[in-house]
Amino acid sequence: MRYGEFSGLLYSELAKLYSPAISKEDDKQQLLVKYRLGLRTVGEITIAGIFPANHGINLLCTMLKNITIADKFVQGFLPVVVSLTKHLGEEVAGIALKKYLVYSQRYKLDFPKSELIPADSQAEVLFLLREYFQSQKTRLNLLHKEIKQMGAKNKHALQMKGEIPEDKREEFEKSQKNFDKISQSLTSLADLLDEEMPSFPDQQCTEEGTSSGFEVLFGMNKAGGSVDSSNLWMDEDARSFYESLPDLKASMPGILFDSNTRNSELPLPENISANEEDPAKLLQEIRESEDIDDSILEGTIKSEEDDTPTSPTDQTVCTTPTSVTTFDGFLTNLSNCINRQLIDTAATQFITNFNNKGNRKKLLSTLLRVPRNRLDLLSFYARLVGILAPCVPDIGPEIVHSLEREFYHHVRKKDQINIESKIKNVRFIGELTKFRICKKAQALKCLSILTHDFSYHHIEMACSLLENCGRFLYNSPDSQPRTKVLLDIMLRHKSTLHLDAHYNNMIENAFYYTVPSEQSKRVEKEICPLFQYIEKLLYKDMNKLNVEKILKQMRKLNWKDEDVFEFAVRALSRSWKVKYNNVLLLADLIGGLVAYQEEVGIRVVDNVLEEIRLGLEVNDPTMNQQRLSTVRFLGELYNYTLVEASIIFRTLYMFLNFGFSTSTENPSSLDPTDNYFRIRMICSLLETCGEYFDHGSNRKRLDNFFIFFQCYVWMKKRPLPILIEFSVTDMMESLRPDIVYYESYEDSHKAAVELESQFDKTLRYLTSSYDVTTQPANGVTNVNSKQSLSDEEDDEYHRKGNKSKGKTETEELQDELDSDGEMSPSDNQEDYQDDVVLSGGIKHITCLEDDEFINALDKAMSEDIQGRRSDTAKVPVADIAIPMKLKGTNLKPGGDTDLKEDEHLTFTLMMKKGHKSQYKELKIPATDTLAASIKQQRQAEKTEHEKMKEMILSYEKRRNEEDYQAMQQADMEREKQQQKRQRSKRFNSQEGYRAKSQSRFKGDLQ
Repeated sequence: MRYGEFSGLLYSELAKLYSPAISKEDDKQQLLVKYRLGLRTVGEITIAGIFPANHGINLLCTMLKNITIADKFVQGFLPVVVSLTKHLGEEVAGIALKKYLVYSQRYKLDFPKSELIPADSQAEVLFLLREYFQSQKTRLNLLHKEIKQMGAKNKHALQMKGEIPEDKREEFEKSQKNFDKISQSLTSLADLLDEEMPSFPDQQCTEEGTSSGFEVLFGMNKAGGSVDSSNLWMDEDARSFYESLPDLKASMPGILFDSNTRNSELPLPENISANEEDPAKLLQEIRESEDIDDSILEGTIKSEEDDTPTSPTDQTVCTTPTSVTTFDGFLTNLSNCINRQLIDTAATQFITNFNNKGNRKKLLSTLLRVPRNRLDLLSFYARLVGILAPCVPDIGPEIVHSLEREFYHHVRKKDQINIESKIKNVRFIGELTKFRICKKAQALKCLSILTHDFSYHHIEMACSLLENCGRFLYNSPDSQPRTKVLLDIMLRHKSTLHLDAHYNNMIENAFYYTVPSEQSKRVEKEICPLFQYIEKLLYKDMNKLNVEKILKQMRKLNWKDEDVFEFAVRALSRSWKVKYNNVLLLADLIGGLVAYQEEVGIRVVDNVLEEIRLGLEVNDPTMNQQRLSTVRFLGELYNYTLVEASIIFRTLYMFLNFGFSTSTENPSSLDPTDNYFRIRMICSLLETCGEYFDHGSNRKRLDNFFIFFQCYVWMKKRPLPILIEFSVTDMMESLRPDIVYYESYEDSHKAAVELESQFDKTLRYLTSSYDVTTQPANGVTNVNSKQSLSDEEDDEYHRKGNKSKGKTETEELQDELDSDGEMSPSDNQEDYQDDVVLSGGIKHITCLEDDEFINALDKAMSEDIQGRRSDTAKVPVADIAIPMKLKGTNLKPGGDTDLKEDEHLTFTLMMKKGHKSQYKELKIPATDTLAASIKQQRQAEKTEHEKMKEMILSYEKRRNEEDYQAMQQADMEREKQQQKRQRSKRFNSQEGYRAKSQSRFKGDLQ
């Protein structure tokens, strides 16, 4: 080698430079640069083979040991070690990168390792690197613990004082940044060394509050959550009142303002510390202090001498009678400023005309002497102070200082008088807090003092303060934690102390005003305009005067569209969405609609019955109004003959039987004995349609039901609520004035058992009297008799009125069976003339007249075809067009055809001479052949025209007659349908079709 001694000399110099241990006096920045370059240099030279492997590795290990030892007092070597491991770790420490390990496991390959440095030397370097990683890991854990303790202290300071000192905040932020930096570098080193990082819980900011009792009770978010600062005010008007203040400094000349500002932190009375953390100690100091004068209550403010030089405006005090009178009038008129405009004008007037030291003292005294019964002035006076504060800086601190002295006086006196003055004081402090004249920490300190001695007048003062500025303090990020703690203390006092109901209500009102309950916003489903129009018609616009109009609009819907049909049926079924008095109109609308859309009535009835069943299964008290409306809707549907009586009685018995348990040990949860709502539903249903069950079999069925109903009522818990008892009594007296009332459960139960035995006897008698078989394939029982009335026929028969009211049901049925079994055509027509016939459309019925019409039409068509075949096609001969020059003359191309025999037929003869056309008149006698042919042709054309005109007129006349007949036929059909729906179209108030039919038959009986 040419320079063989170079490697030895270089090694000795590097060893001298990096072998000595690092001392505390060394410069940190120089050490970091020195070791960053030294580690890379020694590693690269060793890998290049300039140094022997053992010498280079020994020097590298020495440097790493020095770094590990010095890192205890000189921090910052972690990025240096990370750089060495990242660039030279594979060669000097035998570290395999993770991506290589992943590839080797995926493809089952062995990556070659570096053999430039012996394996034992690589293991030594790797051991030192891992040892350094463990030391940094321990250091990171300690740093995390320190940050946690520091955050807890800041949290405590925030909760007690309402703010964190600036030095503490900066120290915490610095420690947090250092922790993040070390954690990031250590994570990179852990990935290179394939080590695990320590797990730390998520860091919480210093503003995080403790989990207090009221957070658990009322489901509030933790203080560490986001604070909605936009919720400081109730509405936009309140925000504008407290934040949008006129800037007088920008609109007035500077000479009007006082340039000398006083110290904003005025001294409190002696022995009272401004930042005392312990409210008990502060309260004791307030009570022991004798520096608070009783004259504060009388509104007098001690004059304070100020040695500072005053401005010219302060030295010039207007003492003329006119100026004094004017300012006194200004102060007197101040109590009449009860809106924003007046108080803003008063602030401008004061700055313009009365801004001097003497007037400011008088103004301050006037503001503090607010009458105790004029609390409405406090917010406007506070706005006045907020407007004047930028121009007169000393007015805000002075009024806050005076109010604090007055507050401490009330706390020290601890008497139970002058409650109005106490409330006025805390409300004024609250108003000034919202205008940011009084600091939030001062308002929270007053609230802390009141909550510590939470009794009598202090309760009212604390609640008044919270009702005035509690929402503002709670929704402000810097004061929320402390406000939460004080609210928690107040609620604990409420639960532990035996307070009057008056105080409990005040505390709850103040709390819920400060922390309003969060209600999730209801997301309304968007529907198409057509569906919105349907809901508007049914739920908003419908009344007694426009039912017919709404019916026409509903008929215009596209009922063939499945979506429209389903939505319309669902809207018609929701009777609880209309006004309770309009349920009758909704049934009226459906009664008119089913004549055109039969399926609508069936689907609506199904939905109503399903809704009633669902209400019985759920038994949710919040659905009671909905269930009551649905039951009444069912009764109105029966009044319009959309529901049969059997469905009404089936529903009534379902109210009695569904989910009902007679066991006292295991009562039913669906119908407990102390739940009387089913009784209300039964009364509502029978009050709606029970008046029509006054004759025939339905009368007997209702009488039987009343027996079971009284038994059900006696099973309920006694005594009945007075409203339920009156409802049952009124309903039964209106429907059955002569009904038997049972005085006990035993009597009603005995009557029910006797009725059941009577039913059994009647059933056995009917079974033995008639041949009852169940053989038919459709599963319907056939009764072989001369005639049997179905339930529908019986219901319709008794709607018309029953003349044999004195007979029982069995006797009436026997009379019908003993008759000839045939009803006369007139009787049959009378019985069914008012029936509502529901059909899906016009049904074709074959008859003889239709066949005759078709044969006549075919014959006429065939004759017309044969006649047209025999006609020869005539080609019309067009006349020569009249020349343009003769357009204005009276000449006609064919001449005049209406001539006598001695007259001539005049023609116009056109000749061409050269390039010009000449016209001459040619007269032909009327007796000539040419004139006769022309005359005959004209006459034929005229005759044909008249014939065609007559045919068209006859056709139009015949079509008009057919249209008129069709219109008459439609009117007749409409009149019939109108008569059938007369019960729904002419239903007024409580009189319907059934009432009219009864009165008609009663007239027949008379």
